[in-house]
Amino acid sequence: MGEQLQVLNALDVAKTQLYHFTAIVIAGMGFFTDAYDLFSISLVAKLLGRLYYTNINHPKPGTLPPSVSASVTGVALVGTLSGQLFFGWLGDKMGRKKVYGMTLLIMIVCSLASGLSFGSTPKGVMATLCFFRFWLGFGIGGDYPLSATIMSEYANKKTRGAFIAAVFASPKRDTRFNQYFTLLHLHKTAFQCHHILRPALRVSEDEILEISGLDALVLVRLFKFGIRFFLVCSVVGLLVLLPLNYVAGGEEPWGHSHTMDSFTISSISKGSDCALVTLTVSAAFDHRFPSPTYEQNPAASTVPQADYIWRIVLMFGAFPAAATFYWRMKMPETARYTALVAKDAKLAASDMAKVLNVEIQVEEAKVERIAKDKSNNFGLFSKEFVRRHGLHLFGTCSTWFLLDIAFYSQNLFQKDVFSAIGWIPPAKKMNAVYEENRIGFLVMYALTFFFANFGPNATTFVVPAEVFPARLRSTCHGISAAAGKAGAIVGAYGFLYAAQNQDRTKVDAGFRPGIGVKNSLIALGVINALGMICTIFAVPEAMGKSLEEASQETMEENDEVHEGA
Repeated sequence: MGEQLQVLNALDVAKTQLYHFTAIVIAGMGFFTDAYDLFSISLVAKLLGRLYYTNINHPKPGTLPPSVSASVTGVALVGTLSGQLFFGWLGDKMGRKKVYGMTLLIMIVCSLASGLSFGSTPKGVMATLCFFRFWLGFGIGGDYPLSATIMSEYANKKTRGAFIAAVFASPKRDTRFNQYFTLLHLHKTAFQCHHILRPALRVSEDEILEISGLDALVLVRLFKFGIRFFLVCSVVGLLVLLPLNYVAGGEEPWGHSHTMDSFTISSISKGSDCALVTLTVSAAFDHRFPSPTYEQNPAASTVPQADYIWRIVLMFGAFPAAATFYWRMKMPETARYTALVAKDAKLAASDMAKVLNVEIQVEEAKVERIAKDKSNNFGLFSKEFVRRHGLHLFGTCSTWFLLDIAFYSQNLFQKDVFSAIGWIPPAKKMNAVYEENRIGFLVMYALTFFFANFGPNATTFVVPAEVFPARLRSTCHGISAAAGKAGAIVGAYGFLYAAQNQDRTKVDAGFRPGIGVKNSLIALGVINALGMICTIFAVPEAMGKSLEEASQETMEENDEVHEGA
């Protein structure tokens, strides 16, 4: 094995320090913003339908046509896929830090621009909104490979996987925080702002479930049990559940939406921060501009000022991104990029000496020797890359692709599954055996969400940041992430059509007969099995190894010959 640079060894053996957590927070805030920007659209989609597609002569309020809904909610996914490929490649060419700042600027500008979407017709507004959300997704896509790569290159080899997973878990952690913060927030406003809460509490439980998901409905029901009980739940959540969630990182099985919209891929657990903002803005506007229901007066039920609500919600995503920009620009470039890709031994040693607060020797001779080693200069499309890492790239791409097909499409079937079991009706309406069967089925179904997040949903993000050489690490992670996003698109939209009832008379409006929910779930089980096979035979183990060992980056020609013999 080739010689290890002192600056890289210092990072590998460093104890967990403040800079590790600083890097997690800075990178994690990017994912916090990503989750908000991607999933906020699902919470305002119904309002867009009311505003731009309502016919007051129709008995029901307007909704987005299926094609428009799919475009508005899905265009950001396409942009994300494109951004993962482009910025992953660019991160290896220009450096992690520079490109990291570029993605954040794009996210800030496009978040604001989404809220400023213009047009004199519904078609014009939706077209400009789709345009800006594509580029918003493009910027978000860059965060995936760059955040993972930066965290892997800053971490020590003992806790590297946990730190990378912590960055990926940031949207989930943000969800827990918002759930518990919402408990305290609503308790406080019950005394101080009861005039705002009163109209919100008049909303039916069906509407709450449809708009904000089951977690919001649970909060409302808890609130009705009484302020004292509600406060106890808040304290328990903050003091006990929040720390446990930070360690475990699992998702609650009940935290998901119940709609069959094309964007049900955005489980409410990923959009609770959006829900908090949306509910706050909506309550404020409802108090300031009260209006009758659609049944009472279709024309007056949607006030003109409601057009500001969705714009404010979408634009709000720019603020956490802007708050992160300064700290991202203050972070030094990773030593592995500086030393192994940019070939600047002096700058790498200087930057990491400041970060680690230790003396680090400048090893220009070693860096030059590594740079001249032809065995470590192969490109992405070379035979050498295929020989060393072709199977690894197939493994990271295939597992992420297959996982996201199953993971995202799983949310589509909640409505049908919960409808089939009646979502646990009151006990007085069931006999003992019937109740036990339904609860058992629900528990088993919930466990599918738990185990999806318990391992594969995190490790598919972690592994590509560990097993590829520094000069190709961001690129390969971007390719793997893009494969996952392609799987998400297939899972969300492909199975949306495939899961339609085989009976033409029971198909949802605008869809054709499919293979049904049961057959779709069986197909997803087969997909999961394929993912397990790909994991076993194509994904390498990097635990306990330095990044250079895991990626074989410091192997010299004589080492390879010796290993071959």
